Amino acid sequence: MSLNKKIKAFNLNLIRNDIYYDIHSYYKIIATNFYKNIDLEFFNFLFSIIENDEIYLVSCVRLVEFDIFDTLENLFLYLEMNDLKFNKDYIIKEIKVENTEQIVHEYILTPDAFKLCALASPKTNKYREIYLLFEKVQYFYLHYSNLFKVKLINNANNVTNKELLLKITELQEKVDKINEPHENKKRKTN
Repeated sequence: MSLNKKIKAFNLNLIRNDIYYDIHSYYKIIATNFYKNIDLEFFNFLFSIIENDEIYLVSCVRLVEFDIFDTLENLFLYLEMNDLKFNKDYIIKEIKVENTEQIVHEYILTPDAFKLCALASPKTNKYREIYLLFEKVQYFYLHYSNLFKVKLINNANNVTNKELLLKITELQEKVDKINEPHENKKRKTN
């Protein structure tokens, strides 16, 4: 069974058992169960910054912590080469080193600038896979949440569970037919 079909079956099982997850929990469950090689720490970090795309909040140190860069030595050149702009994509904070007169500069990035650095990093394959996973799981979550809403609406209308499961199965078959040309096209290009 293909991974997509396994996730669809997983979704149907959740619906049949009246289990509903918010999007963040759903991502974690899918990543844990179906994508065991994904760096969940990075995955969770992306979730934590996703709502703040206009705020300077990501320290450049995170680029090293997540192994996006080995060192921050040439960070300024890297930012400039990738067309990231001062006061738009990042700011520079001056920080006094404790018990000295020395001042160091810390780059604080917007979440989008951080993501662009991850995607353009020499170690980029790891991060591309995570972004592809985000896209795929987003699709499956929308599918799952829509089917769950149908179930809730039908339950509110006193539809029996057997009728509801038939409707869910019919909807799943329709979605599969719609996606079939896309799936076949993907197989031919691989």
